[in-house]
Amino acid sequence: MRPIRALFVSEGIHGRQILGPEAFDAALRLGLHGRSDIEARFLQVGPAGLPGRALTRPVPLLHRADLDFHHLRWFTVHGTRARRLIRAQLARFPADVVHVNTHALTLGPSPVPPGTPLVLSADSTVWDWRTMGRSVPVRPYSHLLYGVSRRLERAALRRADTVFAYTEWARERLQAASPQASVRRRQPGIDIDHYRPTPLRPRDRHRLLFVGGRFADKGGPELVAAVAHRLGRDVELDVVTSDATAPRPGMRVHRLHRSDPLLLDLLQQADLFCLPTFADTMSFATMEALACGTPAVVSEVAGVPEIVGDAGETVPPGDVRALREAIDALLDDPARRADLRGRGRARAERCFDARRQTEILVDALHEITSVRGVPQAVGRGG
Repeated sequence: MRPIRALFVSEGIHGRQILGPEAFDAALRLGLHGRSDIEARFLQVGPAGLPGRALTRPVPLLHRADLDFHHLRWFTVHGTRARRLIRAQLARFPADVVHVNTHALTLGPSPVPPGTPLVLSADSTVWDWRTMGRSVPVRPYSHLLYGVSRRLERAALRRADTVFAYTEWARERLQAASPQASVRRRQPGIDIDHYRPTPLRPRDRHRLLFVGGRFADKGGPELVAAVAHRLGRDVELDVVTSDATAPRPGMRVHRLHRSDPLLLDLLQQADLFCLPTFADTMSFATMEALACGTPAVVSEVAGVPEIVGDAGETVPPGDVRALREAIDALLDDPARRADLRGRGRARAERCFDARRQTEILVDALHEITSVRGVPQAVGRGG
């Protein structure tokens, strides 16, 4: 029997600012490597051309007032592009099933022909994503303006054969947004053989690490304020960001691709990974840090605390005092840090293994296609 044919579609719209889709794809490719029961093709919906950028560009004054329907224009433009690209790819590669990450690409008419199974992955609802970050304040009327987008989302989730949510928080939110949808939890995972602990090199100062493309939305200014009393004295801070951020004494700024060996070294050598974010539904960087045995201090935002579990500390977003106290307590307690290092690695092996998580996805694809009468290959092979 032949392997099932699967088309995997992903967002590549945001460039260097949002790297989650890239990390998702890396985990998926790793988990699919060497399998004989599935024939995979990959399609990335990249940045829009000039007309698309013009149609989705915020209108400054209206945008600040949340009156320019930026979200609806974004879903319309990128959903139309995704639908066109998927249909063209299916004409060349008649897939038995299509998987799309994230579901935001499918708001509007179905991106697949009738009868083609569709599986979605998602990290949040469109409304939950809207309420995160700092760039545009949520107005009293914002929820009403998102009415059309929320109805489109409800329909997109309902027509999918299965929706996989990154976290339990996301699963609950997506299920509430579309009660008739079939929503399961599946953590995308990471390469735990690549992200693994190494011995800490001798140093005179504690080393903290922050990784976040959008420095302000990820709580960078709050972190700098929280460690200012120790920065350059007994603490060094490494900041990895694509935003323009000025270094200062005791603080180094890096612009690194996620595959850069220096980033791996920073993750392995940090005493603490700090992400006091306002705008994350979950965090691949936190998973990578824990897999490297680096304890994490993160915000109590969306599904981020689920990632950390018992391998770090959580603080309210924006609470500089709580952040300072959590960091100071861990830096001044080497025994506690050593315990958390072991807990982080154990948690990664138990929860974040991309190969194991991809197995869950592939099993679901086999289940869905078998119902549709597609002949099934047996076993994963090699």
